[in-house]
Amino acid sequence: SMCSDVKHRKGAELYMKDGVFLLPSFNVPKGIEPLLAIYQHALQNGSADKREAAASGIGEIVELTDAPNLKPFLIKITGPLIRVVGDRFPSGVKAAILQTLRLLLDKGGKFLKPFVPQLQTSFVKALSDPSKAVRDRGAAALGQLMSLSTRVDPLIADLTTNAAGSDSPDVQRTMLSALGSVFRGAGEKVSDAAKESAVSTLTDLLDHKTAGVREDAADALGYVLARMDEGRIAETVDGNIMSRASNLDAEWMRQEGSVLALGRIAAHAGPAALALHPSVMGHLRGFAAHDHQLVQGAACRSMCMLLKAARKLEAIEPLEPMLEEVLPMFADVAAHESADLRVDGCLVIKQAAKACPHVVRLRLDVVVPPLLAAVKDSNIRVKMCAERTLLHVLEINTRNATLDEYVASADMAAARFVRDYARRVLARLQADSGDEGE
Repeated sequence: SMCSDVKHRKGAELYMKDGVFLLPSFNVPKGIEPLLAIYQHALQNGSADKREAAASGIGEIVELTDAPNLKPFLIKITGPLIRVVGDRFPSGVKAAILQTLRLLLDKGGKFLKPFVPQLQTSFVKALSDPSKAVRDRGAAALGQLMSLSTRVDPLIADLTTNAAGSDSPDVQRTMLSALGSVFRGAGEKVSDAAKESAVSTLTDLLDHKTAGVREDAADALGYVLARMDEGRIAETVDGNIMSRASNLDAEWMRQEGSVLALGRIAAHAGPAALALHPSVMGHLRGFAAHDHQLVQGAACRSMCMLLKAARKLEAIEPLEPMLEEVLPMFADVAAHESADLRVDGCLVIKQAAKACPHVVRLRLDVVVPPLLAAVKDSNIRVKMCAERTLLHVLEINTRNATLDEYVASADMAAARFVRDYARRVLARLQADSGDEGE
């Protein structure tokens, strides 16, 4: 809208507060009242399209107004939104309202506490909506809302039961997403009994026939275990996850789900999982050579999560000896016939180079050749990923000697190619870019 466009105009930086643009005319007493009245009339009386536009417009008003000037209107805004989202309107209307309610929770905080029961009912109802956008926004909003709620266990029980019992994988995934969101936002309010029930259900879902359910169960399990102590995390990994996955009769789906869970536990549990990092790397090392490509890919992605978590916690040193040993294995994955696995292999090597550049330097002879092949790949995703990986492996922006050392040890053709490629392509890449979250 024109209101949102203002923040891109010259001089808009004068109205930024904590990195957020606030529209001056909204941030005076009753500044939003005239426009809000128009939007609310359309929200309650217009066609479906007008209701959707009105809900989005109210969301923009909330975004562009600071908390003190929004506070007098919170009840007036929230009530109609709750009433309309509960009616039989198209998914676009519901999704827009849920997004606006999320913005209100961000800005309104504790002042929306009187609405917690109605909001929880609306958000839980959204989890079973046919529209994915509505389900996803309902799950995210539920996690936000729990910071205001004092009774979380009944909701955890409902989400756990529905995640296990629904016949629809889409609904199961939404329930799992909501479960993770609630534990992320209010896990400290959940009783030990509810946590144990969630762990039991989630570990059972790690071998679900639907890949998305396995992945979401692993993600939710990581958030649940993040609220448990170090001993219980270790017990779950050894007794509930790896004991089943290591069974000779275990199907590949159970193994993939277990491998995904290892990565999510490392990513979400933080310092509580530090003691497990070496054993997790050992497990992932074994599955990286699995004969099923989905298990291999899961091992690569989880290894990336482990390395990022250890790097963030400044606890990479205990992993260095084993990392040097496993690099050849992931170099082989980077040369796999599957394009997806070539990307996964490159990403592991990139994370290793960012976390332990001195370790990767010791194995340049192993990791660089598949990367040089990958930068010539016809698959553009493989090519671009390999370029970013090579940038970090050769330390183009941080240590000139690394490139010289590799060139000195390589054969003449490879040395000529890599030096020329570094000059023409790698030197022009930014040190950090949009893919650095991978």
